[in-house]
Amino acid sequence: MNLKVKKEQGIAIVQPEGKLTLSDGAKEISDQVKRFLDDGTKRFMINLSKVDYIDSSGIGELLALRNAVLETKGKIAILNPSPKVDEILKMTKLDTVLELFYNEFEAKASIS
Repeated sequence: MNLKVKKEQGIAIVQPEGKLTLSDGAKEISDQVKRFLDDGTKRFMINLSKVDYIDSSGIGELLALRNAVLETKGKIAILNPSPKVDEILKMTKLDTVLELFYNEFEAKASIS
């Protein structure tokens, strides 16, 4: 898995590419978000548009990220889940727990 990270207008944008599994870097995303949290960042977008597969470990990491961000009174948005990931999130009803957005403007507005 590759991981692109940038910060724009106080929002940390994390974009994994490839598989989001235990063996393919799910923990890497958590580590990156925790570094941002330690630096005082409170707003996050996790762009899943280039994630072609997610397993239970990847889902667990997304939930852990959500909880870590909310504990700091921060906000997190899941942006553009790929069709396969979107299907998994909806099938597991996690679309009712995670804030999913399908365009960047709406995602930014929700966490601003």
